[in-house]
Amino acid sequence: MSQKVRNENVQFLIKKCAPSVLAISLEYPRKFGLEGRALIGFATGFVVDAENGLVLSNKHVVQDGIVRAKGVFLHHKDKPEVPLLPIYRDPVHDFGFFRYDVGLISKDIIQAISLFPEGAQVGTPVVIFGNQQKSHLSFQRGSILDT
Repeated sequence: MSQKVRNENVQFLIKKCAPSVLAISLEYPRKFGLEGRALIGFATGFVVDAENGLVLSNKHVVQDGIVRAKGVFLHHKDKPEVPLLPIYRDPVHDFGFFRYDVGLISKDIIQAISLFPEGAQVGTPVVIFGNQQKSHLSFQRGSILDT
């Protein structure tokens, strides 16, 4: 595959997937009496079910304790922001789900990314999305090393 074709494929994936990507900010409160502020973290998630407001992220992002999480759709002009509620954290694999209230955001601007686990084969090219502390989306090209 030529470099030009690879670049065109990456640009296509970015254009298709970026509207479904959220920059997630997390705030973990500290126990009463401890000095300092709450811990703050940043992550990335993907809408996988726009009708039900389901967002897929990494397991360590979807905490099982008290967390205040918000997602921002950075690719959209108005950068809509929604509160996120952790709903599932897989006990074995590296994923978890948040849910947002679909009534808080216009449904016509959010599209879900379809999951295709059968396509996850060693050597398959991928585009990995991230964000720079909620300021803009970033991406890197790579390939699947293990399944």
